[in-house]
Formats: sequence, C-alpha cells, structure tokens
Amino acid sequence: MADWRAIILAAGKGVRMKSDLPKVVHSVCGRPMVRYVINVSLAAGAKPTIVIGYGREHVEKVIKDCDADIAIQEEQLGTGHAVMAARGALESYEGNVIVLSGDVPLMQPDSLEFIMKAHEEKSPAATIVTCQIGNPDGYGRIVRDGEGAVQKVVEHADASELEKRINEINTGIYAFRADAMWAALEKIKPENEQQEYYLPDVIPVLLEAGEHVEAVKMANAMEFLGVNDRIQLAEATNIRRKAILARHMAAGVTIVDPATTYIEEEVEIGTDSVIYPFTVISGSVRIGRHCKVGPFSHVRTGTEMRERSELGNFCESKKTVIGEGTKAKHLSYLGDGIIGKKANIGAGTIFANYDGKNKYQTTVKDGAHVGSGTVFVAPCSMGENAVTGAGAIITKNTEIPPGATYFGMPAVPMRQFVEQRKMLKEMEKEKKRKASSKGGKK
Repeated sequence: MADWRAIILAAGKGVRMKSDLPKVVHSVCGRPMVRYVINVSLAAGAKPTIVIGYGREHVEKVIKDCDADIAIQEEQLGTGHAVMAARGALESYEGNVIVLSGDVPLMQPDSLEFIMKAHEEKSPAATIVTCQIGNPDGYGRIVRDGEGAVQKVVEHADASELEKRINEINTGIYAFRADAMWAALEKIKPENEQQEYYLPDVIPVLLEAGEHVEAVKMANAMEFLGVNDRIQLAEATNIRRKAILARHMAAGVTIVDPATTYIEEEVEIGTDSVIYPFTVISGSVRIGRHCKVGPFSHVRTGTEMRERSELGNFCESKKTVIGEGTKAKHLSYLGDGIIGKKANIGAGTIFANYDGKNKYQTTVKDGAHVGSGTVFVAPCSMGENAVTGAGAIITKNTEIPPGATYFGMPAVPMRQFVEQRKMLKEMEKEKKRKASSKGGKK
C-alpha cells in the first residue's frame, strides 16, 4: 500500500456530552476514545496528525506517549477549519490523506485498510465513507444524483425535510489526494446555520472543478457510529465490552455471565481462569492461568494475580501482587500490597494503605495466614508462615517475624498477648477484691 497520513479531528468540545472535558477524552472500556482512533490509524499504516483545540491540555495528557504529530486549532470553526489547522504539519506531504473523527471508537484496522485500498484503486480526488442506518438523526446525509453519483454531503442541521429522509449517512471519514484537498479547502465558505467551515463542503467544490469523487459504502455501520452524547457513549462502551469479553473467552477464559461482567481493554487474563458474575476488572490488570475472580469483585489497575490465585466475593484489589496459590475469598480490601505464594487472607482483611497524605505498602510473605478482620496499617510486613489472630490490628512499621503469631489491638507476639491477658485478668481480680473489701467495711 502507498504512503499515507491521517488527520484525526479532536478539537471540538462535544456540547451534547454536557461535560467540562473534551469529548474525545471520555473513556470507552477504560481507554480514551481518541486513543482507539490513533491505534487504528497506526495499525492501518497511516501516521496521524491530531488536531486539538478545546481543552487541549486534557487531550495532550492522554496522547502524550502516542506516535503522532499535533496541530492546534485555536478557534473551533468547523471540521474544514480543523483540517486546515493540520496543513503546517503536512505542508510538504504530497500523498494520500485519510481524515478521521476522534469520537469513533469502534472502527477496526481492516476496515480502514479497505477504505484506503479502495481509494488507491480508483485514484479520485476524494473518497467519502458512508453507511446506512435506521435512525440517521444527527448525521450528515449523502445526496446522490439519479445515476448514483455523489452530489454533496449535507449536515443534519442544514438538510431539507426531503434530505432528512435519506438514511445513507456520512461517517465523517474521507480519503483525499492531498493537493486536491488543500486546494478545495481554500474555496469553502461558512455559509451555513452554524457559520462554520464544513469539511463536506469540499465535495461540491471538487466536483465543480471537474475532479472525480468516489463513495465507499461500508456494510458494518456499527463501526462508524460517532459518540455525541452520554447515551451513545454507553452504547459504544457496551459494544466494546462485549467484544472484549468475546476475545477473552475465545482465548480460553471462562466468563460465567458476560451480561454482568465488565472488563476493560488493558486487562490480560490467562487460560482456564474463571470470572464469576458481577465482577469489574479495570485498568492495567494481569491475571494468570487457573485463577478465580468473583463474584462481586473489583480488580483495579496495578493488580497482578499470579497462577492459581483467587479473589472472592466482595473483594477489592488495587496495585497489589497476589502470589501463586494465594486466596483472598471474602470481603477484603487489598491496596498497595505484595502477597507471596500460598498465603491465606481471611475474611474482612484490610490493607490500610492511605494515611490522608501518602500511600504505603503492605507485604505478606509466602505461606502467611491472616486471621479474619485483620487490619494492616501500612507500611508494615508479615513474614513467611506467620499468623495473625482474628481482629488483629497490625500497626504502622510493624514487622512480624517469620513463623510468629500476633494477636490483639494493637497486635503483639502471642506470648506477650497471653501475658497481657493474664495481667488484665489479675488487675480485674484485684479490682473486684478491693471492691468487695470496701463493701465489707460498710
């Protein structure tokens, strides 16, 4: 395939999102929408230039590690104006350009490659990507002549009642010959309801100049649906969620009830692991082979579950390594921890990792047995094969030695705990003796 460049439009606010953030930074299954489009562009072989504007500091933050150039649209004066803003980054480029919207997170690389190859085969000045949908409200319509040739693209706000009945929509994706695109952009005018420079207005300009314009109608309309509001964001998220679950199941992971399981893009799960209902796995998480998660678990970013480990009902983990064969089966919070092999984490265990200013780590070594209701006030550690009694409070900077048993609030070694209990009993007896003696004197 020939050399290609992509222009990704990511400068708009997205008014219908009703958000302080730019639309393209809203996440679909844990990944900002614009990152999906960047990844697809790179996978198809088109190095992207990302046009940013409104809230650009937020967009820059989510794309800072991407292999992409950045162009700034200082004023948001429409999609045509946004493409013009990328001219400086592509001034010396003379090949083909694909223009993409940063709010289309469902598109696949093979579809983009198909579009690019279709454009190469006929070498038109422009190729419009279209699809047909049942409810085209909000989308630009493709207007064709009696022979099926494209005449123009009309935005929904500017469409006549007759044009609004058309269900072939403009996906917002175009392939251009770069020289024809720049020349046509110089001639468009903001003569529309929004008084903006619309990219679709280059189509009649090209046709009037005698250039050839093609249209590629894509069969899978779902891939090209943009996200304009929170309802569409939820719809796109649900579609991606189902695809993620299908990918894991195809790779040998059992997901007992996909309808009640949420797994984000960056999650890795090994074969023969089982994910039970009402489980959320979010962020960068690695789950090994033969693990069990759920039901009602929340596995957060930074968690690594090693082979044959288990995280059970109503448990939450974050930035914690759960060692091979280790089990935390009930009602526990494990944050900022390192847990060794074959440890048992009793019901109600808490890693109290935050002191109001900073977060600290809890370490539990191989073979440790944590009693129910134990609270670790980090930083602290528990040695190999050590034991805590039910309800133990392991205070800050405590280091439980290997094989030791700690009880109490605050937790102390068993011998010390027994001595303390004995002392308390003696004190109680002495108190009763004195009370009895005082009563006898009366």
